[in-house]
Amino acid sequence: MTKKQVKKPLKHFLITLFIQIVSRFSFAMTRRCGKALGYLLWIMGGRSKKISAKNIELCFPEKPLLDRNDLLKQSYLHSGMLAFESAWIWKASNDAVLSKIIKVNGYQLIEGALAKGNGLILTGPHLGNWEALLTWGGINLPSSVVYRMPKIEEMDELLREARLKSGVELILGERQGVRAMLKKLKQGEVFMVLSD
Repeated sequence: MTKKQVKKPLKHFLITLFIQIVSRFSFAMTRRCGKALGYLLWIMGGRSKKISAKNIELCFPEKPLLDRNDLLKQSYLHSGMLAFESAWIWKASNDAVLSKIIKVNGYQLIEGALAKGNGLILTGPHLGNWEALLTWGGINLPSSVVYRMPKIEEMDELLREARLKSGVELILGERQGVRAMLKKLKQGEVFMVLSD
């Protein structure tokens, strides 16, 4: 067995164990642990931190270095929280996830479009917790979403199960998926896709 063959099952085991442990936390504890992870990764630095710092500098050249560094730190804190929140959402009940969604802006626009029989594409950048949006969309809308096979193939069943529990339909992100998306839109349904 090669090192690569050993790494995938080990990664799958560790990720599954992480998800099982996090799923037992309260949501507040999940966010605190995620923030701590983000802080630790920010302190450790590395290549990813250098790339993020450069991207922030390119996007906000007018901001003082101190402000850009604070933005970089906040990015790490929120990324850590996102990792923990996603793991929690994958195992939490739909009701538990919905209880954490405080406000939905523009829902009346979605309802209006659907009432006219129009299909709708909901899109946005990978900001905030996409997994929470999938749960909300699956429960409240006739919706589907593009799905990509995870790099660790063994994670596919876990992710599919976690996302399907809300009723959202998963469409594989390949050529046939585009046809399926167009069909859903013609049927007056909602298609959710990340813009990035």
